[in-house]
Amino acid sequence: SQTESTSVTDQTLSETEATTSTEITAATKPTETHPTVPQQTNPVPEPTQPANYYGRLCIPEANIDVGLYYGADQAITDRQDSANIFTMSVFDGLYIADHNNQEFAKLYAVVVGTRGYLTLANGEVLNIVCTDVLNGHHTGKHIVDENGNANLDGDYLMYTCRDSWQNILICLWKHG
Repeated sequence: SQTESTSVTDQTLSETEATTSTEITAATKPTETHPTVPQQTNPVPEPTQPANYYGRLCIPEANIDVGLYYGADQAITDRQDSANIFTMSVFDGLYIADHNNQEFAKLYAVVVGTRGYLTLANGEVLNIVCTDVLNGHHTGKHIVDENGNANLDGDYLMYTCRDSWQNILICLWKHG
């Protein structure tokens, strides 16, 4: 009976030694290397914008969402989903213009306190709030209020035609 007990113990030790030996061998065995997935050499290009792409203007309350392109160029204004953004020496901010039969037809829904935002080409988002809505004139050189005053206060001056390119609706905006 003592012999049987020793045999069982010896057998158990042998199994334990075998398991330990296998574990050590597996632990010391070099890891397998898997082939790497080759990187795509010609990735699909991201959609690009023209060099004068400034960003997008969104005024949710007026349902305005339009692309902004830098430059006082009639071709920009004439394109769908495209508004001009430009500077003039008289106004310290930026002008934004579009036709009244395109996206800026909705500019008439803007009132003082309306909020919007610009998403710039670099991803930065600028919040804006409307501070004034008025009728004005485009003189061919300047944007002025109905009294001929060109000293309008805002970070952005958005405008569109009323009954002609000279008689315009003006919305002034500040960051906020």
